[in-house]
Amino acid sequence: MSRIRLRDETDNPTEGSYTQIYSLSLQDITRELVLEQQNREQQSVVSLIYVDNYDQIVGSMDENLRPLLEANIYRSLSDLSSSLSGIMTRLERDRFQIVFPRKSLEVLYKNNFHILEEVKHLGSSRYQTTLSIGVGVDPAVDKARQYARMGVDLAMGRGGDQAVVRTKEEQKFFGGMRSEEHTSE
Repeated sequence: MSRIRLRDETDNPTEGSYTQIYSLSLQDITRELVLEQQNREQQSVVSLIYVDNYDQIVGSMDENLRPLLEANIYRSLSDLSSSLSGIMTRLERDRFQIVFPRKSLEVLYKNNFHILEEVKHLGSSRYQTTLSIGVGVDPAVDKARQYARMGVDLAMGRGGDQAVVRTKEEQKFFGGMRSEEHTSE
């Protein structure tokens, strides 16, 4: 909004009287806001998933059942990746990476990282299969991967069987039947 002062013949310049006109200019930024939101939703989120007690589980199982366990873990994580519209990569025999769009992160929040409970039923009779999950959220994929690495390390350091979602501003913990949120200082 701007104010414009105009002088005409009826205005007295010595008294400082002016005719004032106000101009209001509006700009429609809806398209830009929609594109910004779409861009944010399409940003890549990186998750690192480690099977916590893989060696113990495999060591306690009959040798014939080991491939079945691996296949079931892979299938569960592959189904998760599909539900997130993501891409899964197997990094090692007990480590996986899933990259997915940010908008799919709400699916994980909504079901409270149900994958943690789902894989518990896949292990041997002596040990439950548990996961440590680190999820990194940042516009830069390399920074998101760094946050995911920090998150999975933190989850493992806290005993495993949980997920940690890290951003620049905060970290959220999910595990069991509860979730916590902590803001970084």
